[in-house]
Parts: sequence; C-alpha cells; structure tokens
Amino acid sequence: MSSIIAKVFGPFRMETSEGVDLTPKGQKNRAICAILALSKDQIRSRQWLRECLWENPTSTQAQYSLRTSLRAIRTSLGDHAHQLHSDKWDVWFKPQISVSLDRTPGSELLENLDIATMVFEDWIRAVRSSFSETQTNRLIIGPIGDEQPVVRIFLRSTEEGSKAAPVLRTLCDTLSHSLIKIDNLHIEFVNSEDDLHELKDDKFILVEMESSQDDQILVVNARLLGPPNLSYIWSGKTHVAAGESYKKKLNTIEEFSNKILTAILEKASNRISSEPFFQLTNATRRLFTGDHFDLQTAERILTRLRAEKPSGAVHAWLAYLRLTESFEFLVNSESNHEEALNSVMEALKAAPYSPMVVAISAQVALKLSGDVDYSRHLAARAMDLAEGDAFALDAMSQVKTFLGDHTSALEFAKRAQAASRGLANEFSWDMLCCMAALGVGDYNEAIEFAASCHRKEPSYRPALRYLIALHLILNRREEAEHFIQKLRCLEPDFDIASMRSPDYPMETLRILGLIDALPDHIDP
Repeated sequence: MSSIIAKVFGPFRMETSEGVDLTPKGQKNRAICAILALSKDQIRSRQWLRECLWENPTSTQAQYSLRTSLRAIRTSLGDHAHQLHSDKWDVWFKPQISVSLDRTPGSELLENLDIATMVFEDWIRAVRSSFSETQTNRLIIGPIGDEQPVVRIFLRSTEEGSKAAPVLRTLCDTLSHSLIKIDNLHIEFVNSEDDLHELKDDKFILVEMESSQDDQILVVNARLLGPPNLSYIWSGKTHVAAGESYKKKLNTIEEFSNKILTAILEKASNRISSEPFFQLTNATRRLFTGDHFDLQTAERILTRLRAEKPSGAVHAWLAYLRLTESFEFLVNSESNHEEALNSVMEALKAAPYSPMVVAISAQVALKLSGDVDYSRHLAARAMDLAEGDAFALDAMSQVKTFLGDHTSALEFAKRAQAASRGLANEFSWDMLCCMAALGVGDYNEAIEFAASCHRKEPSYRPALRYLIALHLILNRREEAEHFIQKLRCLEPDFDIASMRSPDYPMETLRILGLIDALPDHIDP
C-alpha cells in the first residue's frame, strides 16, 4: 500500500506517494493532522488538542467537536484511516506518516492554518522558528520540531551472493532496531561513498560497516566516526564461523551490535555532549554504579532535562532513580514513592510505544505500588514491542518472582542477561540472575552470577554484599572475609551485623527468609 506524505510548507496538504489527495476539509481537521505530524512520536493528548483548537477545551461541545473531527479525518484518509489511532487519552499516527520539507522560496510553514487560540499561536510560532530558509529539501519520518542527534549508518556493499551480505544486513537491522528504541535519536542511512563525502562537515555520528571472508571465517568490522570532519572514535570487529548454527551466529551479531551501541552511547557522547540525548546517557549510566554521589549527579541532570527537554525516557529514568533511592539507599518516604509513580504515568503518556520506557515503568510500578497485575500487563506489553529487549525480559523476570514462579523468573533473567551482552551496564543483569537463582535455591549459581557482576564492575556494592552473604550462608568464612575487605573500601563502617538490619539493602534475602541464616560476626 502507498504511504501518506504530509506536506507542511505552503498550504498544508496530505497525499499518497502516488499523489492522491487525502487532505481533510476544515481548518481544525487539517490542524489536527499537522500537529500530530510535527509532534514527537506523532502523538498528542486529547486534552492538549482541545486546548490548542477550541476556546473552551473542557466543555462537552469541545469534546464532541474533537470526536467529530477525528471521524472526518478518517473518512478523508480512506484506505489509510487505520493509521489514525485514538483512545480515551491520546490521538496518534501509527505507522507514523512521512513529512515532506519540500519548500519553494518564500513559502511558510502551514500557511493555510489560522486558529485563533493562544495555545495554537504559541505552538505554530515555536514550530516555524525551528526551520530556517537555508534548510535543504528532504523527506523524513516522524517528529521534526526537536533538535535530535543523528546517527548515520553506512553499509559498504558486498558482492552479490557473498556470505557476508546477509550477516551485514542482520547486523545493520539489529543495530537500527536498538537505536530506534532510544528516545530522541534520529537514524539515517548513507547509500554511497559520494553521499559520505558530502556529509563531512555535518554534526553527526557515522557507523561504517564492512566485512572480509575466507572459506571458514567471516570477519565483520565496524568503525565509529564523528565530528569534526568524521574523526575516529572507535572500531571493533567480530568473527562468524561458516559452520556455526544460525542461533549462535545471531547471538554473535547481537552482542557485536550491543558493543557498537555502547560505543555510541559512551564514547560518541563526548563529541556532542551538549545534546539532551547524551546528557540523558550520562545520567542513566550513573544510576547503575551504586555510588550515592553519582545518583545525586544523575538527579540533577534528569531534573534539568525534565524542565528543559521532557521526554518519555527522562520521566522513566527519574522514576527508576526514585526506585534506586528506595531500594539501594533506603529513601522510603511517601513523597518519594508518589513522585516515582507520577513519573511512570508521565513516561507512559509520552512514550507508550518505547519498550524500554514501558519495561522500566513495569519495574517501578511493581516494586513501589505492589500492583502485580498492572506490572505484568506492562511487562507483557514491553515484550510485545520488543521480545528480545533486555529491559523487557528483566521486567518479566521480576514479575514472575513476585508471582512465585521462580523457575520462569530465572529463565527470563538468563534471557535478559544474554540480550545485554556488550551493553555498558550488562553487569546489572548478572545481579538479576543472581536474585533469580536464589529464588530456586541454587546458591552456587547465584554466587557465580554475583562474581561475574563483580568482575565486570568491581565497585558495584550489591554484588559484594551478596557474595558476602551467600558465602556466609554456605559457611565459607574465608571467602566471605575476602569480599568483606573489598566492601569496606567502599563502606568503611560495614560489619556483618548491619546486614541483618531491616534498613540494610538486602531485600531479596529478606523476601526469601534467608536473613536469619546470617551470623552476627565471623569467629576469629
């Protein structure tokens, strides 16, 4: 089926890729389509649309008029009516429609829309100011009003029939899928060397992929280049053996894709550190260190982003920060929990189709509200959006734990751990597996997961705490003492008796009734 294109310079119109006119009649009907097309994720709340287009937005008449407009728009869209969605709260396009920035000299954005409300006038003024006369004509998908960091992918061509071609395509698709789940990041593709040379002075990050092969081994290379002038940032490679099973090849590709993703988030952020996207990356990385100073720094960044550049991901990570405060640093005030749950609602409203946002929301709702049914719904929804996503699998594992299905919880935890390989904070999924292994009573496997976490992130306190506790439970005093000395470098006042305190962050041991198995001290 042909796609919808919204043309926003000059008189607003909508048409198919074959040129069939789909533009709805009536200024407010056209305004609704234009607002959705130019909004982030092409979604707006019903309340905001009423405030934007009607003088008395809370009136019954405004509510009826919006419903009437949506029916008229669907009628105008004809065979494409299924792309306009609405529910009790929001209106959105899915699949998102294309937006053409094709303009003639002197043309203005949305020339034929003049709605006499203050909200609409403020909105259209802000959108018009985001475009300059020097912008080139282009066709994009989704929001264009925000300044977004751009990741461009250049897949070097391979010979027809080459064994490398499907592997490179899979890597490209896997990385693109991971990138598109990240909030406020724009992805484009470079098709040729000529196009590449023309982009050298632009502000973007380039992922360049190529491969070489012999009869047995395929080598896949990736380079990360960025501003200024495509300077070198990072490179990596992986090997795929010709005789490996499809599943093993896919696991290798997914892990390499995660390494590229991590390089973009960790290394490339230094090149465009002022962008909100990379500020968010800086904040989220600090949430997993177990350090209180990092948590405070993350809070300052996220709070500033919420005020200046709010998004679903910002709200979700603020909720996760409050959850971390509650479980790791024992900040259990009612206001803390209320703020976290309010942030969840804002996150889901702003980004209902982001698997990461939905999954984080599921975890926060589960642990701070105890609403298992709602959390299970959110976790299942996150998996529907991205079945192999580490955050979605993590959320489902934790839901299964709360439901007492510890075998399934461990299965989902291990899948999450596998999906996280190559990510910067993959160590946190080792701890998820540690907790899940405790649920099935496998202390030795739990120790192995905690030890893996500690090797990857030696200063991560939860891993040290559980290594101490589990070795003590198994009466391995010498091993426990080894990790006690390491933890005291981070917590100078630590002693074993403190682990039995209800204020000490060892929640899983309490839930499983294992706290009483800990001694008060190690006998000399």
